[in-house]
Amino acid sequence: GRLLHGKTSALTRAEHERGLARLGQLRDRIVARLGSAGIPARELDLEDVWRVHHLLLNPGRTRQGLPPPRVRLRDTLWADATLQREGRDLAEYTEAEQLAHEDLEEGRGHLRQGGLFRRVCTLKVLPEGGTSYFATEPLLGLASAASPLPYTLSVTVHVRAQRAARWLLNNQHALVQSLRQVMPFLERQTAEQEEADRSKQEAIRGLFEELSSMSSKIVALSVSLLLEGDTLDGLDAATEAARSAFASAGNSELLDEEVTQLPAFLSMLPGAGRYQLRRKGCTSRNAADFLPVYAPWRGTARAASLLLTPTGDAFRFDLFDKSSGVNAHHGIVVASTGSGKSVTLGALTLDARAAGVEAILIDSGKSWAPLTELLGGVHIAVDLATSIS
Repeated sequence: GRLLHGKTSALTRAEHERGLARLGQLRDRIVARLGSAGIPARELDLEDVWRVHHLLLNPGRTRQGLPPPRVRLRDTLWADATLQREGRDLAEYTEAEQLAHEDLEEGRGHLRQGGLFRRVCTLKVLPEGGTSYFATEPLLGLASAASPLPYTLSVTVHVRAQRAARWLLNNQHALVQSLRQVMPFLERQTAEQEEADRSKQEAIRGLFEELSSMSSKIVALSVSLLLEGDTLDGLDAATEAARSAFASAGNSELLDEEVTQLPAFLSMLPGAGRYQLRRKGCTSRNAADFLPVYAPWRGTARAASLLLTPTGDAFRFDLFDKSSGVNAHHGIVVASTGSGKSVTLGALTLDARAAGVEAILIDSGKSWAPLTELLGGVHIAVDLATSIS
């Protein structure tokens, strides 16, 4: 019979290594671009992939704080001599049996694992007129609300073959005019059809304008959202909140997967990029706006002070750092008496002086006099009757 793989030349080890090399170049470019924005990134190793699988497959164990068990080799299809000669990649691993410890029951419009109800929603309609930057910010607000909602967001971006994608768009742009020439009866179309054709052609022209003026590419975007609830009513409430959040992102729309909950859930697992249920064609710039890439601020480029965020992350801070391009620096500190305003500003002033910044302090009291004298400065007593020019 005919082989399932049409091009056997693509199955060689050399071709496999070339594909891995191209994938490594893409990984390095993504890490470099994120690093330039101050966002650390790294490649997931095998332990990370197992951990993500365990967290998604076992919500009950996750709530109890149980760590994922160690995945070990269960069985092999090849002899040890063959594995030593050809490589350990021929060994058969049964990660699924070792990572899935909770039964999953599929219902209509939801999943159930123990006493937890889960639902997967997918992106049905893209935002109107493209996306704005930080389009998923309303979705992030669900986790920071007064009653935060637990959710898992999975975004898959598949970069299509650009030559074939551009050829297809060109044909779609000329399709209406070509059909009119071949089939004259289409000339009697309604005003509604004419408006739809014009809108489609303008959208394609705008797409080509972006592809020409920017380094955008044509991609296929898939967005899946996993919601959880202790009851079906709670799950429905979380679904409506997620719908409202996506509607705030350019009037986009989520789809409740009625009879495909399990395939939609499995498509969110690492390694399932090829098995997405819903794919929307857009540009890479629009797709990037659906990626909630955020990280704690690492501070200014120049370090005058070293501070800590409420979560314990250290960051550099310099009031006079002009790397952002802003020449004017203004600030205001408002707090009750005795809360530490003077101590904080004094510490920042000490750090700035150590970094070589000159400082002039104007105070209506004498709380700054010891610090000024300690640094060898001149303290001028100022009160409400003193005129400063």
